[in-house]
Amino acid sequence: MVHFIHQIQYYILFEVLECSWAALIEQVNKAESLDDVLSAHQEFLKTIHADSMYSSGPGNILLTLYTPIVELQRLQTEIYNAAFKELQAQKEYLDRIEASATRGEYGVTNEQRFNRDQQKKDFEHFIDLRKEKLNGTSTIFGSSCKNFLLKLSSSDNVNLQLLSNRLDFNGYYKRNDFRLNAPLTYQYKRMSNMQPTNSRFSLNRFRNK
Repeated sequence: MVHFIHQIQYYILFEVLECSWAALIEQVNKAESLDDVLSAHQEFLKTIHADSMYSSGPGNILLTLYTPIVELQRLQTEIYNAAFKELQAQKEYLDRIEASATRGEYGVTNEQRFNRDQQKKDFEHFIDLRKEKLNGTSTIFGSSCKNFLLKLSSSDNVNLQLLSNRLDFNGYYKRNDFRLNAPLTYQYKRMSNMQPTNSRFSLNRFRNK
């Protein structure tokens, strides 16, 4: 999931926005009239709209991928807070035992021990429930991610096809879904031989550094 987020973020920021902006600036500098500027700007918006998957097939699936990502963040926060609370309770319990020993008294009372044992049980039950939710979230994300990769690999947009390869760089999803292991289609082979405009800007950007 972390790899997925990083790749999508990089793709949107650099391969879509930065490269499209570079193309816009180039066209604006060549413009001879206001109409040329407006035309370049419309092309800029059109390119971003298409390459960022806005309101497209992959884009709709991408929205479903954001749901488990946000859910994971929420579960993570809940677990961190519960773990910190449990740690504090354990520390207070041990401090109480140490303070009693210093006064020459016997540890803690039966009531205090019972309350602490109940806190531990509640925490363990909480963790078990969160594990189930994490497994469910992982299943939803994996299923949505496979559908997303299928849409990308079958897209007419070469940049989206290349993004699909980067997202599954180690073949994890291909090993778990035979549909992603299918041979390249004629269309994909033909499109792969073409150099995408945005990728060209991206390569030139690195070569010039």
